Amino acid sequence: MELAFGHFGHFGGIRAPVALVPPDLSRNYLNGSIPAAWASLPLTDLSLLGNHISRTIPKELGNIMTLKSLVIEVNEVERPLPPELGNLHSLERFLACSNNLTGEIPITFGNLRNLMDLHMQDTSMTGPIRSNISFLVNLTELRISDLNGSSMPFPALGDMTKMQKL
Repeated sequence: MELAFGHFGHFGGIRAPVALVPPDLSRNYLNGSIPAAWASLPLTDLSLLGNHISRTIPKELGNIMTLKSLVIEVNEVERPLPPELGNLHSLERFLACSNNLTGEIPITFGNLRNLMDLHMQDTSMTGPIRSNISFLVNLTELRISDLNGSSMPFPALGDMTKMQKL
């Protein structure tokens, strides 16, 4: 099954919902890239776990102010994460393990103050882990490993009192 990339037309006079929970798209053999047009939908959860999603995460996804969970684990997503994802102030969960991501964790991720779960393992990303990660005081689970490059010290996590798994 391939993701539809067509133009999202107007809703024919029907008001768009305030928030939209899509069907779970995990493990559905989807391939292709994530459509930038999805940024116009009021999504709360987007799970594409275990598909064959490739290319990049469209920067437009950083405009989905209702998004609380973004799961792209176990795909073939490439290139650096777009810094625009740091605009997702409602985001509570970002899981991006097992992809072909490159570059550093965007500095804008320090803006994700509602984030509780952050997983970025088994990628081709480079370090360092920036000190502004300590701004994410609501994190309960932080899983970052396999960063190539810089050997800077791990940032102080003393203010992250809700942390349960590191």
